[in-house]
Amino acid sequence: MATGSRISEVLPHGIPQEYGAEQLRINGSTLVIAWTAVGSDPVLLRGYDVATGRQVWHRDVAQPSGLGPRVALTGRIAAVFSGFPVKVKAFDVYTGAQRWSAEPTIAGLRFQSLEYSAVYADAGKIWYVFMWHRSPGSLAKLTALDSLTGRRLWQQAIRMPVEPSAYDAIGYPYQLRLTPSDAGDIAVKVGEELRMYSDSGRLLSRGSDYVWSLTRKGSVLYVQERDPQEKEYKPFRLRALDVNRGETLWDRPVYASLELEGNAMIGQIRHEWPMATYVEYLALDSGHSVQVPVLSSVWHTELIGSHGDLLAIWEEKGNTVTPPDGLFGRLTVYRLVADPGNPHPALAGLPPARWPDACRLLHFGKLSTSVQYTPIPQRRSIFGTRLPQPSACTYVPDKGTAPLIRLSVEYTAPSAREAERLMRSRLALARLSFQTAEWIGSRRIAVTEEPPSGQIYAVYVRVGTSVVRITTTPTTPALVRRAAEAVELSGSHD
Repeated sequence: MATGSRISEVLPHGIPQEYGAEQLRINGSTLVIAWTAVGSDPVLLRGYDVATGRQVWHRDVAQPSGLGPRVALTGRIAAVFSGFPVKVKAFDVYTGAQRWSAEPTIAGLRFQSLEYSAVYADAGKIWYVFMWHRSPGSLAKLTALDSLTGRRLWQQAIRMPVEPSAYDAIGYPYQLRLTPSDAGDIAVKVGEELRMYSDSGRLLSRGSDYVWSLTRKGSVLYVQERDPQEKEYKPFRLRALDVNRGETLWDRPVYASLELEGNAMIGQIRHEWPMATYVEYLALDSGHSVQVPVLSSVWHTELIGSHGDLLAIWEEKGNTVTPPDGLFGRLTVYRLVADPGNPHPALAGLPPARWPDACRLLHFGKLSTSVQYTPIPQRRSIFGTRLPQPSACTYVPDKGTAPLIRLSVEYTAPSAREAERLMRSRLALARLSFQTAEWIGSRRIAVTEEPPSGQIYAVYVRVGTSVVRITTTPTTPALVRRAAEAVELSGSHD
């Protein structure tokens, strides 16, 4: 990961076409891939030598049933969950040999009928099985199994919702979610009730929140909460919970689904603006976070891994068939660089004062129009930080038939060079999206955008380190171009 040099290439053979790689994990010198298909076909476990790419072992395991992950890959173990009755089979990741099997039960009895169901969760050193009868108000059991030995560690009884309306037609509850941490803790959401347990089975808290993810470091459990029905740009709530005392140490809004990496949590922010994706980095000791922009000119950009201060970003062209050049995308590894002197980390390293006042960028003396316009400023917050001055401005004409002019500062980069890269990124993104886009000056790009609301003619202008977007309502391309030229003449471009 530090150098990008290729170690080996794996060319799986003997895998039927209908199978897909459900899970992959590197354990030391072995790459384990779990191949699965819909239906009654078996799970195909395959182990490959990382250094050579050669297959070293294989196992075909009867197809599992139930909800949740059907396969868990962790530590030295690859496990397959199957149902009716519930069984867990664990295999050594280096040899493929079966290490153990277990059959969790409800109330000490094995029920062979289809009147009960099970969901599974992988919590690293612990694997969880949650079983319940398909009957409102029945008693369910959460069973914790040691992932290395299969030994039952503890079991908790949880009452299922009493109301029949909480279930679908075949008896599955509408609200049922197991959220594990890599350290063995788990949150169980059943109906309107949430319970969080430690790895030892101790009840940490009860409530009604929806837990998105759990991460534990030492005696602190980091809990991310957000309703799954919320829009993607709504923030998560991150709580730091003391496991020993059950007390909340601090909580704050975050904008990414975060994973633990060393002394920090890292995740990708899903943002509506297409010119950059963001990586959020949160320091565990202080709870402060920074949002770092990652430039991309393709449809799909994904944070696929991190190690220390290295971030691996995958950019995909979005083709459904192999492109002519044979390349589907690009893998880039970035190194995070800390800036201890930055007082405003919520703006991706940019102090709010660096963002220009949008209402001062358009000088009507350079626009050559007889219409008088009144500027209406709009301020916005970026990742929870309020900009001190307007980042958008709508110019309202004194004549009812003249178009509205809207100007917005889309982004302010650390340097003019980075702003130029964003401009080129916007041009490439438009062309990949089959939109008409072209340079109409050394610092201006015209794009015919096609959102669901209808076609929009927009011009992007680089003013110093800022990228400014200009549109009109109704769409008037000639006026947009004239306004963009006037904006370009208004600022520094160093």
